[in-house]
Amino acid sequence: TKAQIESLTTQLGVPWSIDKHAEGQDYLVSHSGAIFLISPEATLASIYQPPHDADEIADRFMQIQKFLRNNN
Repeated sequence: TKAQIESLTTQLGVPWSIDKHAEGQDYLVSHSGAIFLISPEATLASIYQPPHDADEIADRFMQIQKFLRNNN
C-alpha cells in the first residue's frame, strides 16, 4: 500500500514522488537509483549506489552472506 511504501522509504531516507495524474492514467514515479539490501531480520544490510556494477554487487552480497553466517 502507499502507507507501507511511505513507511519504508521514510525509514531508509529514500526520496520518491508520484506525479499528479487522473485515476486510470499513466504516471511517472521518481525515486532513487540505489539498491537497498534488507536482511531477513528487516535490517538494512547494504546500499548499492549507482552506477551499478553486477560483479561488485555480487561480491558485496557474498561478503555480507558470509559475515551473517559466521555471526549467527
